[in-house]
Amino acid sequence: MFQIFGVIQKRQVCRSAVLQVQKKVFHDHECDFSLLTPQDLLEASKEEQKKQKLSNPTVCALKHHLNAVQSKVMGMVKELSLTAVCAINL
Repeated sequence: MFQIFGVIQKRQVCRSAVLQVQKKVFHDHECDFSLLTPQDLLEASKEEQKKQKLSNPTVCALKHHLNAVQSKVMGMVKELSLTAVCAINL
């Protein structure tokens, strides 16, 4: 049963990501996203832990897109933490 739920969840993530990437707004930020460094994400994570507004507008846009993707997936946390992104990707 849990394996079926996992497959469904992964399929929803992929479909939601495809829909988000096809939007014009994503393409407007695409070049900026490619210039982000791990240091940018770590700095944003520290700001988020201190409950400060994100100083890097590109990281803010990325977080917005990631939240849009995961909000459409059943069983996922509704607000994405940049600390979690850094832990996964760095």
